[in-house]
Amino acid sequence: MVTTKSFPKAASNIVAIPFDKDKGISTEQLMKRCVDAELINEFHSPSIKFIQYRNHQLVLKCTFFTGDYDVKFKASEKELQVTCSCKGKHTGVCIHICKTVAVIVSRYGKYYFAQLLPNRQFDLAFKYQYGFDKIETESGIYLMQRKEVKQLFPFDKPNFPLALDDILSLKVPSEKKMPEKREAVAFLLMLPYAGKQPPFIVPASGKMSKSNDRITSWTKFLPVLDEEAEKSISVHQLDLVIKGSQLRERSEEFGKENNYSRMPKWNQKMLAAFNEWRNIYPLLQNEIFVYSYTYFGIRAMKMRPSKSHASRITVSVEKPEVYFKMVYTKERFQLTMGVKINGRPLSSFDAHYPFFVIHQGTLYMFDTYQDAAIAQWMVNAGHITIYNEHKKEAAEAIIKPLAQRYTLL
Repeated sequence: MVTTKSFPKAASNIVAIPFDKDKGISTEQLMKRCVDAELINEFHSPSIKFIQYRNHQLVLKCTFFTGDYDVKFKASEKELQVTCSCKGKHTGVCIHICKTVAVIVSRYGKYYFAQLLPNRQFDLAFKYQYGFDKIETESGIYLMQRKEVKQLFPFDKPNFPLALDDILSLKVPSEKKMPEKREAVAFLLMLPYAGKQPPFIVPASGKMSKSNDRITSWTKFLPVLDEEAEKSISVHQLDLVIKGSQLRERSEEFGKENNYSRMPKWNQKMLAAFNEWRNIYPLLQNEIFVYSYTYFGIRAMKMRPSKSHASRITVSVEKPEVYFKMVYTKERFQLTMGVKINGRPLSSFDAHYPFFVIHQGTLYMFDTYQDAAIAQWMVNAGHITIYNEHKKEAAEAIIKPLAQRYTLL
């Protein structure tokens, strides 16, 4: 049984706990330095209460059955410096420090204490009150970025398969084909949910209004044309059907290879799909009945198209221009993306699907693969938040490379 008499005094003053190369703390190595190693398994974990954070020092009150102890943490580049109010005298780490660090690492991860370094999360959270919530539990305190901060530079990295430098180095030959006039036929632009695969085209049959100017209800998808549908379309539209079918097969193959991930790879196959779209897109521009359709998987095509998933769109030849904007608000900078059409910024737009921008019922296709990729990179981020402490680093890592290729307001 553990009693107050059964563990000896621990080391006084500052205890240095080294960081590993990634600024993490190893509790296994820490326990080897504990002066009360034989009591580690018997000694219960403390209840931890946040006291204060000031001058890069975090102060916690740790309640053990032997009493309350103030444990103070301060991080340097190579080590975590810790003191305990137990005022032990033996060389080594006291059990209060060992158990407190173990509780925090178990709950919040081995990199928790790296947040105490200058200009890191604790500094920002206590300096910029509006950007963070401070959540207190029996395991101490942790910081949560508020939704308006979103991704915080340089700690949060955009979760995208291509790095920024790789996106900005993309080059696609510009090939423009003049659209040819086609007779009206209903085509569905299938937009896979959450961008899990490249968009594709599928024809569909539907019942027309009396004035023949819109589709009032859908009859069925036509991944393979039946005899009646084949008789009703022109040779030019048949060309679009054939190319659309090839693109659909590639899109489904791409989705399977990526396990229909919400973050698909922007690789050579995605580039091939983009180039195929550059050939197909002009064929759509003179079609009257074109609809965008939210696509949730190949099973949906075995049923009748849903009217609620289909939206009438106009296919535009105009090219969207990507630009970026830095806005200073509430003690921080935010980098956002905008889109212009003919030099006019769009007040709102949907760029969540690869290759396209949709604005007020009009479809636009990005002129280059790089534009399509950078749009997805930024849509995935939402916006990037930068505080003054990291403005210089952000300028080198993000702002300057973007400004070399895109307009930055």
